[in-house]
Amino acid sequence: MPEEINAAMMEQLGLTTTVLFCAYDRYKDAEREDQHRVYALENHSPEVPLPTNGRWISQAELAGHVETLKATGCPDRRLYLLPGLYQEVLAATPFLLIDEPNGLPHSEHEQLLAFAPQLQEMCEELAGYKVPESLHHIDLHNGNILCNGETYTFIDAGEYCLAHPFCSMFIVLRVARYILEYDKQTLERLTEAYLAPWMRYEPTEE
Repeated sequence: MPEEINAAMMEQLGLTTTVLFCAYDRYKDAEREDQHRVYALENHSPEVPLPTNGRWISQAELAGHVETLKATGCPDRRLYLLPGLYQEVLAATPFLLIDEPNGLPHSEHEQLLAFAPQLQEMCEELAGYKVPESLHHIDLHNGNILCNGETYTFIDAGEYCLAHPFCSMFIVLRVARYILEYDKQTLERLTEAYLAPWMRYEPTEE
């Protein structure tokens, strides 16, 4: 693994690096031992300038580049695909381990199957609004946002996909409510702040 990481840094950024250690390992089980790891690297190419022309690009701005993002290999979870993907997951019963240890109970599987028509209706209703789909971070919680006091960096890009932007809002609000334990007023302010860039597509009803 260290050799692969060093090779990727050279290929993608032109940097000669040495993997020092694994700074964070989310999963401890053998089946997922290579997932969600953060490594500390030593840079042996200080003369190579890091990008300095970066800028903040909002979800609303990225909405105009969905096809470009798709062409890069970004997973597509947009509304018109979501019901079908949902059915595919529920049909993959060998992977769901129905009624097996650490698997999905048969009763819950039946409930999920029964929910499929409602999901279809919800996707169609949401698609009826003018809010465009964009880049979505599936795991946008406080542990994946770094702040140095002036700027913010969003990490764990392996969790990005194309989806409706309100999916990101749902994750943020869930973390704010159940992990950070924000009060109702703060949650409402977060919701208003998140929705603000999308008002130009579909103003809220008074």
